[in-house]
Amino acid sequence: MGSVWWSMIVAPRRTALALRESQPDGDARTLVARLATFMLVLGGFVSLTTTGRLVPSQLVATAVAWSFLPALQALSLWAARRASGLGGRFVWAWGAYLAGHGPWMLLLLAVSAVCLVTRDAWASFQWLLAKGVLPAAVALTAAFSVWLTRCHFGETEALAPPLARRSTAVFYLTLVGLIVGYYTVIGELLPLLGVYP
Repeated sequence: MGSVWWSMIVAPRRTALALRESQPDGDARTLVARLATFMLVLGGFVSLTTTGRLVPSQLVATAVAWSFLPALQALSLWAARRASGLGGRFVWAWGAYLAGHGPWMLLLLAVSAVCLVTRDAWASFQWLLAKGVLPAAVALTAAFSVWLTRCHFGETEALAPPLARRSTAVFYLTLVGLIVGYYTVIGELLPLLGVYP
């Protein structure tokens, strides 16, 4: 993982503040690089956990199939910034927000590693689920990601603490609503909940 993702994990507030102060000229390049890296890690996760190896076609197919997720995150970021009165520099803001994806990438890489280092990946995953290790890791990653989003609005976007908290809430309410809406429109919400009509 690149240094910005690792820095956001070990020193989130300081890194978020540094992102505000740096504001690189290559906003679009930074955004594309961070987005491509995240999608590559996601594609690698799917490939490794389904086949036990990296399959180039799966890397590309996963990036295409899951492209809705960063698109929904971008819409949620736009809504949260708009609700807070932040305008302009959206490409820079989206790239800075993506720097907070380090915990998710680390989790995906760790889960992928299980497929590479164990003889029976299925049994290993069942053990991780039964012992609560995997659900706890997902919950901790999600909670930490909420904190990183708050750091994005507070330190990177320079909002006062109450406004940063409000922006974080708007972001996640919008994102969850968009994800539920997306899965409802494509007819996959009930199967995700274990209901097969």
